[in-house]
Amino acid sequence: MTHLGYSYPKLEPHLENEKIKRFDVARDRDMFTFLLHGKHFDAAVADRLVGQWILLNDGLQGQFRISEETISNYPFRLMLRRDWTDFAKQFNEELASVRDSGELDTILARYR
Repeated sequence: MTHLGYSYPKLEPHLENEKIKRFDVARDRDMFTFLLHGKHFDAAVADRLVGQWILLNDGLQGQFRISEETISNYPFRLMLRRDWTDFAKQFNEELASVRDSGELDTILARYR
């Protein structure tokens, strides 16, 4: 199970030779619902932190195994219009402050 609109270059060879089949869903939460209750799905490809957050909030911890190995390493970025330059600067400063203080690690640890 994969997220609609995302590409997974490491999986492409397996999709091309049909060792695996892709089933796209529009919402991350749906992946876990379909995987848990569907008989035709064996795995879901999801961002680890997003997945852990969904599992925590939906009381599904322990229902899934999370692989140790990653299939991608694509950093996300906020994309803002040029007229939001001041906001982007303030956001980056606040993010750096939260990261430097250790608060970001504390927040992320709640979802792991």
